[in-house]
Amino acid sequence: FLGVYGWVGLWTSLLTILLAVTNASNWMRYFTRFTDEIFSALMSLIFIYKAIEALVAGFSAAVLPGGSNEKAVLAVVIAVGTFYIAMTLAGFRRRNYLFPWMREFLADFGPSIALGCMVGTAWWLGDRSTLDTLEVAGTGEAVQRGMLVDLWSVPNWVKIAAIGPAILASVLVFLSQNITSRLVNSPQNKLEKGESYHLDLAVVGGLIGLCSLFGWPWMVAATVRSLAHVRALSDVEEVVEPNGQSHEKIIHVHENRVTGLVIHLLIGGSLLALPLLEYVPKAALYGIFLYMGFVSLHGIQFVQRLGLLLMDSSLYPLNHYT
Repeated sequence: FLGVYGWVGLWTSLLTILLAVTNASNWMRYFTRFTDEIFSALMSLIFIYKAIEALVAGFSAAVLPGGSNEKAVLAVVIAVGTFYIAMTLAGFRRRNYLFPWMREFLADFGPSIALGCMVGTAWWLGDRSTLDTLEVAGTGEAVQRGMLVDLWSVPNWVKIAAIGPAILASVLVFLSQNITSRLVNSPQNKLEKGESYHLDLAVVGGLIGLCSLFGWPWMVAATVRSLAHVRALSDVEEVVEPNGQSHEKIIHVHENRVTGLVIHLLIGGSLLALPLLEYVPKAALYGIFLYMGFVSLHGIQFVQRLGLLLMDSSLYPLNHYT
């Protein structure tokens, strides 16, 4: 598998860099808002679907001989609890309680606070027999096979045939990277820095090639987390329309390189805490998936329009598409 993975990754890297060198990101000018929002909605629904699928699978396993609903019910309680706390804290910046910096802190770090609270609650309510926790792989396998992937362990025809899936992967990387970049650089975010679509795509292509040599996951822009990052750095105000509808408007984004650097240093630092990750219940992460999925659906005009199908037409909000 790793040999095939390596060749597909190297071809994908080459094709992605070629797209960057030929300024293919300029093609994004022909894509419409519909494409952006369909992609954003898809990413959000994947988070929600995967979380629900995992929770339902727990009940499916409970009907097997010797199975019990105890583990499945506990997983639902933990996931819903994590989701509820994160959603509640996310909306705290619009509350009237506490000082402004406290409200901002609780809203920005709501998912982390929710995860910490529910991990503690999970171990208070259950134990190893009733909790499915993260499975952290050891380093033994990596040591046995070496750090680099053996690219010559596959037949010669596979090295050429890997171009096929690499073309599909390149299209996915191209769309994922550029749509995410365009959403982040949307005029409504009022960013001041210049865009670097082609350079970003080239860097992503290089990272894909590097990761493929070591058997690591590929790197590409993440729509949900990127937009959440911009939102956390934003100063917003609440605008009330003449019809009473209210929405948030971004005033200013505190653009910097520090938060991105610190975020990824902390991700890398998690390697030092691998034994502790074994105590994190998977159900708590499913709650975070639900939170990320539902939060990112807010502000997608496509989803808002679908909601109008269920609304009394006399109560439609006044805007350009109604």
